[in-house]
Amino acid sequence: MMRKLNLGKTIIVTGLISMMAMGTIYAAEEKAASSLDGDEVTYDMKTGEMEAKGHVLLTHGDSRATGDVATFNTKTKAGTIRGNVLAISGDMRLTADVCTSDGNEHMVAEGNVHATKADKTYSGPRVDYYQSDSYILMDQGGEITSTSGDVFRADRMEGWSDKNIAKGVGNAYVKSPSQDLEAGGDVVDYYGKVKGSDEPGKAILTGNAWAYQDNNTLKSEKLTIILSDEGEAQVGE
Repeated sequence: MMRKLNLGKTIIVTGLISMMAMGTIYAAEEKAASSLDGDEVTYDMKTGEMEAKGHVLLTHGDSRATGDVATFNTKTKAGTIRGNVLAISGDMRLTADVCTSDGNEHMVAEGNVHATKADKTYSGPRVDYYQSDSYILMDQGGEITSTSGDVFRADRMEGWSDKNIAKGVGNAYVKSPSQDLEAGGDVVDYYGKVKGSDEPGKAILTGNAWAYQDNNTLKSEKLTIILSDEGEAQVGE
């Protein structure tokens, strides 16, 4: 059974996909210069370990972060910054209680995490980002909002930007005021349209799935929203 609903083609998890392109605050190009400033700084030339306390400013390439306390190793590029963390890299702005990088393209932000990139804001208790795999994990849940008022949240969220795929598990919820749409389910799987492919993108809601749009109401164990370039979608039960 198919019903026509007037949905925007990227209303569900475009924000999650865009976040995964943001990069880490420490993993800039390999030869980029690094510096660590603070009220009190210690540097071990043999190990490459730096520690700063008070009004900390950490820079690496064109990325920078501020906080109360920080450590950074110039050889491994691993580092941690704690307390009132503010990190800026390109058009990404992130605040958190703690931000850590293992120096191997893996960043973890924890505690009241808020990241803004372009028109999207990402909020949650913890965000893991793996640059080499283009993979982001919010295993303690989170929420993505846009300046247009669109919302996507779930108890657990993950995605792969290179494949244009994202997933929300547990109390997954989608809202798009501009499209007069609300939808949700136990799980939301999003498959974005692949460049060069004729196949449209789609979102699959499973487990207690539901959708409200205009005067249409749908409830099922599985709803499939097929997205199109024209901004219309088919919803199948």
